[in-house]
Amino acid sequence: MTDLTPQQRELLRHMLGMGSSSPGYRNHFVASDTHKDAPTLLELERMGLIEVVPNRAGWIGRTRLYRATSAGRAAVMDET
Repeated sequence: MTDLTPQQRELLRHMLGMGSSSPGYRNHFVASDTHKDAPTLLELERMGLIEVVPNRAGWIGRTRLYRATSAGRAAVMDET
């Protein structure tokens, strides 16, 4: 099991739509390098729990598209 800070856990859960009536319905988070969660996203990426993927949806600006890896999903999926 991966030890996560409350902020890391909350961000992963949000990324996966786990606060909704259909947990896991999504797997993305879009943020710029200046977003308030950028430091936490970088920590999660270094831990191998999220990854940056090509942003083909055309969101404007200098944003990155993040997705949870299978390890990231596993770290929070038991909490549904």
